[in-house]
Amino acid sequence: ELVWAGGRTGAAVAQGLYWWRSAVARAAGSLSRYRERRRLAKAARLAAIAAAGPMIPPERLPAAELAAAPLPAEPAVNDIASGAPPEGGNERRQRRGKRRKAKADGADDSGGPGQTEPAPSA
Repeated sequence: ELVWAGGRTGAAVAQGLYWWRSAVARAAGSLSRYRERRRLAKAARLAAIAAAGPMIPPERLPAAELAAAPLPAEPAVNDIASGAPPEGGNERRQRRGKRRKAKADGADDSGGPGQTEPAPSA
């Protein structure tokens, strides 16, 4: 029978070191695979840019090329650009306008928290 000189404590330390080394090796492998994927992605991106040819900004293109460029069939329109109010926004504006008018007239009927009655004139 083989007896290890380190005893139970030594065996536990050896097992902990084994686990630590294997965890470090797994992390190093994972990091290496990540770096390889990033390197390949960068190479593919640079190859795609090189294959696309030189990029010329529109302001440097001749006017004839810009005039011959096709326009979109129908321009995209969104509700914000068209100036249409959002749904339900009109009623809110009307209520707000009524409250402002009432406040300007001196009759504040909001009755919200923190509202105080004017002091009686003597």
